[in-house]
Amino acid sequence: TELWKEMRAKYTYHEMYYRAWVGSLSPDENKIFWLFAAGHEFKVWCMQRFLVELKEIMSSVSKA
Repeated sequence: TELWKEMRAKYTYHEMYYRAWVGSLSPDENKIFWLFAAGHEFKVWCMQRFLVELKEIMSSVSKA
C-alpha cells in the first residue's frame, strides 16, 4: 500500500518496531506495521531459529 511505502521511506524496521512498541505510530500506521513488518520479521526470525537448531543438531550428530 501507499502508506507502507511511505513508512518504509521514513523509518527503518527497528524504528518502526520501537514506535509501535511505545505507541507513537498513528492508528493506521500501527495497523499496517503489524500486517506487513511483523509478518516479514516473524518469518525471518523463524528461519534464523530453524538454522540455529539445525546447526546444533548437526554438531551433536557429528560428535556421536
